[in-house]
Amino acid sequence: MSNRYVWINRVKLLACILVVLGHYLSGLILSGILEDTYFLQWFGKTIYYFHVPLFFICSGYLYQNRSKVTNFKEWKSNVKKKAISLGVPYIFFSSVTLLMKIIFSSDVNNEAPGFLNTILFNPIAPYWYLYVLFFIFCTTKTIENKRNAKFYLGFSVILKLIQCLLSRYSVYSYIPYFIRGIINSGIWFVFGMYISIKFSNEELKLGAEKKFKYFLILFIASVYFSVLMYKFNICEELLEFIIGMMFCISIIGIIIALSKYRESKIEQVMCKYTMPIFLMHTIFASCVRIVLIKININYVSIHIFLGLISSIIFPMIVAKICSKSNILNFVLYPNQVLKNKGDTNAK
Repeated sequence: MSNRYVWINRVKLLACILVVLGHYLSGLILSGILEDTYFLQWFGKTIYYFHVPLFFICSGYLYQNRSKVTNFKEWKSNVKKKAISLGVPYIFFSSVTLLMKIIFSSDVNNEAPGFLNTILFNPIAPYWYLYVLFFIFCTTKTIENKRNAKFYLGFSVILKLIQCLLSRYSVYSYIPYFIRGIINSGIWFVFGMYISIKFSNEELKLGAEKKFKYFLILFIASVYFSVLMYKFNICEELLEFIIGMMFCISIIGIIIALSKYRESKIEQVMCKYTMPIFLMHTIFASCVRIVLIKININYVSIHIFLGLISSIIFPMIVAKICSKSNILNFVLYPNQVLKNKGDTNAK
């Protein structure tokens, strides 16, 4: 990826690692292998304020930077492209996860829901992100100028406030999942678009470097408020959104300020495989946990070490193998395979 997107690489990698940690640790807790301590409870609650929002922000930023969707023809082309790039891995890996839940029903933490209901209406973790992202693409055109950017951001904030209000009432659960996803996560996507059109890459770097200490203070404040939220058991969605925004702004600012430092080899490799890691980490983590339990290995340290390593390394290995075959690679990067095939036919 271009140097101008180094910070995007790093934000996505951090978000991916936190998603892996959150899912794997919660799986160990539900299995009774890991004690649910106060720290883990706080950590698990806190990262959900911002780790997936960071993904949406990055997606919005890249969408605004790389795409032009301002009329029906461009919208139609974009929706078709996103239906393939997001739909293929969404359906495939959701199906694999549901199949595992059926086959290992006595060993998994949650029973398998209905297939069609899951795929069409109520996606499972972590694939709900792809589901919601697709519908956000369906309902969001690219911003044409900075003045429109303010309108987009303001409108998405209003939707988020409405969602925070509606979530207090039981009627909220009757709203279709994709609509709830748009009004809940759209603010993060539009915020990424807003950053993209409001600031050039150089402005982002210079601004972040000058205000680095303020971003650090904001991050510390975010941690402090998240501790208060947990300590006093406050479950107020609006406050969670505000703290999540504080985390996202501070983390992005810190990472942009540090983007002047070159990526290490390990970092470059891991950044290349964030998508496969996101798609496959729960599958391999569950397999490792089930195998260790079956052979009566219940040492927490072994579970954590092997589980986290397999959640990251195995998806990278599988992705590397898949890259050698268009058929296999299609489930990870369908548009890339179709593009390569089209280029080959053109020749």
